[in-house]
Amino acid sequence: MVTDPNSAQTEENHDQILKQLRGEFLIDARERLDEITYELSQYNSAGGDAEKSLLAIRRQCHILKGMGSSFEFPTITLVALRIEDYLARAHTINSKIAADIQEYCHCLLDIIATGEAPGREKALDLIPALPSFSLFEAEDIVPLIT
Repeated sequence: MVTDPNSAQTEENHDQILKQLRGEFLIDARERLDEITYELSQYNSAGGDAEKSLLAIRRQCHILKGMGSSFEFPTITLVALRIEDYLARAHTINSKIAADIQEYCHCLLDIIATGEAPGREKALDLIPALPSFSLFEAEDIVPLIT
């Protein structure tokens, strides 16, 4: 059997290119999360526009969702999809929503910091632990005694 030395070299180049692209994706993802954090700081500033900030955050999450699977980070895609679902119910930003978005960002930063996609088991633990949208806090419910 004759092996083609060019074939092995081509495969090595391919792997090197994929590794470089994944690294660039991780850098880009971190920058997008920094942009979300910036928008969260802007919504509450003097003259800040919460609706504009919310739109910018939605845009960054949408881009992260699309890029995650392309670079073999399906958990990033799932978390970004979960943020999109959360934000679809939000019409503005308040302190509760900002804290929840920040929690999503911390989850994504943890994934990015490792440089590796978490396995299925880890993803199954992460996703249900993320915040869900609610218009009220459960602690605010007061039973009426009659």
